[in-house]
Amino acid sequence: MLIHHDRISEFRGSWGSGIASVIMESGTIVHVENSPFVRAAEDAFGGVITEGHCVDNDALSGKEIYWYRDSMGMMMAGFILPEQWDEDEIPLGESREVLSLDPDWDDGVSN
Repeated sequence: MLIHHDRISEFRGSWGSGIASVIMESGTIVHVENSPFVRAAEDAFGGVITEGHCVDNDALSGKEIYWYRDSMGMMMAGFILPEQWDEDEIPLGESREVLSLDPDWDDGVSN
């Protein structure tokens, strides 16, 4: 599985839409399931969801994550925070193939 290490630059989506985009500082644009990603980001960072079901981009901008795509390679399947990463460090903006993931990646902070 290919794991990416990057910082979030911006979130683009709207309430009620199924798919949104997360733009990374590296320039990568990754699609996410809107609601699950926003809820996971709220749990991870706090202050993401604002009044009217809006996303506060300032609460996401600059946040560093390790993330991976779904089995089809089309959408973000989940992410964890750097302090949760227990493998060899992947330099910021780079990716590395990892043979297996900790099963906890599928709990809490995932889409």
